[in-house]
Amino acid sequence: QPRIATFVLNGLAKAKRSETAWQVLHVMMCYQIETNIYHYSSTISACEKCGQWSLALSLLALMSENTVIPNEITYSSTISACDKGGQWQLALSLLSLMPEAKATPNEISYNSTISACEKSGHWQLALSLLSSMARVQLVPD
Repeated sequence: QPRIATFVLNGLAKAKRSETAWQVLHVMMCYQIETNIYHYSSTISACEKCGQWSLALSLLALMSENTVIPNEITYSSTISACDKGGQWQLALSLLSLMPEAKATPNEISYNSTISACEKSGHWQLALSLLSSMARVQLVPD
């Protein structure tokens, strides 16, 4: 049942159990149980909460391989995981890839990327991103 899996994966994300969430998703794929955007989003969210940027990136790539189309939520969570992992260049790259992937950058994706740049000492880049938010009619928080 996809809904039960979503419930389980959401619970694991809230409990910051990214490895367990990944194992559940992996078992689902191995047994050819339908996986969807909610399953991947929950698992990536668990990675984000634990700062496991590498696993979050792997899951984002795996989505395309399994014909699940990433959305703003999956990109934003992955960018946030990169922010928490000190991976400002990856966060910036993901933000720039979003329009091509038909995922519209939002306040969360911009804020996480700005945070990643700021934490790494790239404040000029952070300011540039902040000003670009106004050009795309987003209000920073």
